[in-house]
Amino acid sequence: MFKKKLTIPVLNQAETAYKSMAPSERWLLYILASILALTVFIMAMGIYYRFTVLVPESGGSITEGVVGAPRFINPVLAISQTDKDMVELVYAGLMSMDEDGNLIPELAESFTISEDATEYSFILRDGLTFHDGTPLTADDVIFTIEKAIQPDIKSPERANWEGVSIKQDGELTITFSLNKPYSPFLQNTTLGILPEEHWSKLTADEFIFSSLNTAPIGSGPYSFVEATHNSSGIPSSISLTRFKDFVLGTPFIKHVTINFYANKDLQEQALSNKSVSSIRETTPNSMESLVKQGDHTIMTSTLPRIFAVFFNQSHNEILEDKDVRKILRSVIDTEHLINTVLSGYATSIDSPVLVPVSDTLNSGTLTASEARALLEEDGWVADDSSGIYSRKGTRLSITLTTANSAELKEVANYVSAKWSNIGVDVKLEVFESGDIAQSVLRTRNYDALLFGEILGTNPDPYAFWHSSQRNDPGLNIANYANPTVDKLLLKARKTVDNNDRADLYKKLSAEIQADIPAVFLYAPHFIYITNKNILGIKFPESMEPHDRFANIHKWHLNTNRTLKLFAN
Repeated sequence: MFKKKLTIPVLNQAETAYKSMAPSERWLLYILASILALTVFIMAMGIYYRFTVLVPESGGSITEGVVGAPRFINPVLAISQTDKDMVELVYAGLMSMDEDGNLIPELAESFTISEDATEYSFILRDGLTFHDGTPLTADDVIFTIEKAIQPDIKSPERANWEGVSIKQDGELTITFSLNKPYSPFLQNTTLGILPEEHWSKLTADEFIFSSLNTAPIGSGPYSFVEATHNSSGIPSSISLTRFKDFVLGTPFIKHVTINFYANKDLQEQALSNKSVSSIRETTPNSMESLVKQGDHTIMTSTLPRIFAVFFNQSHNEILEDKDVRKILRSVIDTEHLINTVLSGYATSIDSPVLVPVSDTLNSGTLTASEARALLEEDGWVADDSSGIYSRKGTRLSITLTTANSAELKEVANYVSAKWSNIGVDVKLEVFESGDIAQSVLRTRNYDALLFGEILGTNPDPYAFWHSSQRNDPGLNIANYANPTVDKLLLKARKTVDNNDRADLYKKLSAEIQADIPAVFLYAPHFIYITNKNILGIKFPESMEPHDRFANIHKWHLNTNRTLKLFAN
């Protein structure tokens, strides 16, 4: 049987035309065909990228190095920074911080605040569980807070919950009642929740020494797998695996390991030899060399704490003179201080909260000659030999006190040099950190104190600036009293709206700045070095170090493209 050959006229004509072409014409055809193919490919890729989007994909593992081993991976007992890091990974609270620094519901499905800001009601999500499958209910929330308040537990969280009454309505609804309005209260509800079933039968001593403090069971993004220990029995690493039922979404990264190091040198060495992909903190000098390797990137956020030189006017009569305080403030160039002493890793401030008062912080910085001229206008006379100023027999002498830390001593030396340069007799006192509370703060025995104040992510500067806090155990270390500031502080405590409270803090800051009870210097930066392959990390402008893990469920190592229609 014969088969008939299939012919296509158009192709036959094309073949004939091709054979009749000269070699140069064929090369031109090849070039034109290649251009056409490339154009079609580019158009196709353009359409592909226009209608698709890059999305995170599940998989992979990361290892982070931190200094110090955990002792209490327990939200009620956590003290050290490593404790708090681990708690953030393992536990979940009613509320959590998002990557923009806002508080959002976590275990809570919703919450309401009464008009007078004294009642906070939360409705839990339905079907919550701990890592071991135990149901999480309002009973667990109440149990956790009761443990935080229990005197013999000695929880660092106790002060946040004293005086708060709790009412339960079924398994999912809890209402907290406050004696008086306290706007930062919502931050307290980020406290991680313990499983009552595992902790309820323990005495106070058993609670503190329980193995659950190092092999925890929570409901956060990652669950405990195992710990390794060194020859002394101290944890050297902890392995975690993702909790698929985490309420904010199953984490993309499957496994997280935290390695613990005795000091920063060992931590940095681990990053350099790629034993870890990230480290929590390091020195600026070491950081630059590590980043030059090319595999790492630096992420920073402003820590919610301020450093300032606080004037104790009742301890040194010279400091009662506002003009003197103004000159002392005006010769400190905070930007120069940050760049030279802190390698640029701090934010210049001019107020007791992280709310700028003026547009240009250093617009009033005086040169040494300008400052000396102002002192002389006020009747101060420089000694011919020493250059130290005196007025009416009173020598311009100030003792500057600080704690024994490398950073604070460098800052103190900078301030001391600036003041000495304008004819002030400056004496520098350095106390060990453990002694400064008893010997200096409690007795208010200082002229000028270089010190830091921890504000928290939802700041309440009441303890630092209200006149009722001037005496020990109050923390008003400037011994400051201003009725207007007192009223603003109390009003801010009653104001729930963040924008309204920020406006009050701006007024408060302007009032305090005008009185010059302190020289506000800087807010330090949190420095995080991480591998460039870890994607999805986002920090708010201000946060505590452990808050870097607040959105760890969104971190990812892998990506894929999908149609925009299905991206969510």
